[in-house]
Amino acid sequence: PTWVGRFTRLAVAGGGEARVTTDVRTAPGLAVRRGDEPTTAAAEAAADVLVVSGPEALTGRDVARLERLVHDAGRTLVVLLDEPPGPGPWRRLWPAELGRLASARTPQPIDVAGARWRAQEWLAGATSTGAVPLAYVNTETPVVQARALGDGRIVLVTALDAWRWRAEPDVAW
Repeated sequence: PTWVGRFTRLAVAGGGEARVTTDVRTAPGLAVRRGDEPTTAAAEAAADVLVVSGPEALTGRDVARLERLVHDAGRTLVVLLDEPPGPGPWRRLWPAELGRLASARTPQPIDVAGARWRAQEWLAGATSTGAVPLAYVNTETPVVQARALGDGRIVLVTALDAWRWRAEPDVAW
């Protein structure tokens, strides 16, 4: 369970049209499920977007399943970070360098597809030839990047604390 995962679920579920099912990993191989319908392989395969927070909790089996859904079924996988992640099988999803931890004294603006976010901490990773920057902090450091994987794509969000500023009137989440 992560804060970024919780607030992302609340924001998406509150949007009205999306059906959201959440699995929260409580121990290796054990998850608590919330949502309108049970997560089955068919329901998961039908999802347009899959969101993962706390990626270091993913098992090798989880990563293989996500890779198949992205690569073969053309899904989008969004990986949300709220702290510098540890190693693990999840690194197959984003093998490029993540960068160093950076911070600012005050929250810095980020334009994410027309929505205004803020972040005070982020991973300042360099872009690689395989990644496309989608949003920047301070217009110079990419904090949302995407990379193609087969028919789909993986989006990595490294604005670690953007979820904290969601309650401010001028910040969308």
